Amino acid sequence: DHTYAREQLAALLMCSNTIHGAESASGVASAVAEAVCEGTVFNNVAIVRPHGSEGSIELLAAQGCIANTTEPNISRTLLNAAMEGEAVRFQSSEVDDKFAQSIIEHNITTAICFPIKIGFVIVGCLYIDNRNVQVSDEAVDQDIDFCKGLADIAALALSNLMRIEIERRHSQERNAMLLGTV
Repeated sequence: DHTYAREQLAALLMCSNTIHGAESASGVASAVAEAVCEGTVFNNVAIVRPHGSEGSIELLAAQGCIANTTEPNISRTLLNAAMEGEAVRFQSSEVDDKFAQSIIEHNITTAICFPIKIGFVIVGCLYIDNRNVQVSDEAVDQDIDFCKGLADIAALALSNLMRIEIERRHSQERNAMLLGTV
């Protein structure tokens, strides 16, 4: 398991370096999605954020089967639950009617959705799943903390991007006021 830990550390460091230079939310999301694929047993990843009207989402980045479609083919039930603020996990052995539609349609065996929170505000979600593949519970359990950490790193990076944008706007306003007084 030392090899697996090294792979996760390498993925985390790569993600950290990429995020440091990211200038947009999609740049941050792409780095996180790549790190999930490199450092976990999950092969499908989506980073989404709420957009516009109630229930609408914007896909910031995707890997695997999710990236091959125009509309994200992810479990909306898991996504909606994570948008409430808590990570949500699904195993195919637990299929019930509320998950059945997208889970069965996409043959999802395991899925987890992590909220990306800045303070108490949900600014997005990290969604991961496996399709047509059985993965041990132990492997999934090892990946949960890693992905939770990536969601926290994404929140920090998105918060920094928001701060930079606010500082840029304040600077423009100050410059405009100074120009108006000359």
